[in-house]
Amino acid sequence: MDLLTKKFRWPDRRGVSWLRAGVMGLAFFFLFLMTQWLFAGFLLSPAADNWFFAGGGKQWPFFLKISPSARVAFWESGPEVMTGTNALKALGFSMLAARLGLWLGAWMKRLQP
Repeated sequence: MDLLTKKFRWPDRRGVSWLRAGVMGLAFFFLFLMTQWLFAGFLLSPAADNWFFAGGGKQWPFFLKISPSARVAFWESGPEVMTGTNALKALGFSMLAARLGLWLGAWMKRLQP
């Protein structure tokens, strides 16, 4: 977000804050989506089968008694939750959060003597 703020010069006109929030929210949404997608792919790969990531279900601490059916309960969950509608909602929330962050940042800047 700092790179976007410093790289592009945003004019000080009315309504530009919403445009900035839209660009920042869009950037955050797609970067977060790509990062989570790649990390989920890694966690499902054999490379994550170690003590740190507890991959493969063989690395559980000895004091946890997890039944074999509970280990695969995630895979038998309901339908996909990342639909187009939910993605648009998440994008909207990220834009609103960016706008709130810009507003709070401007407010804090005015508090400075």
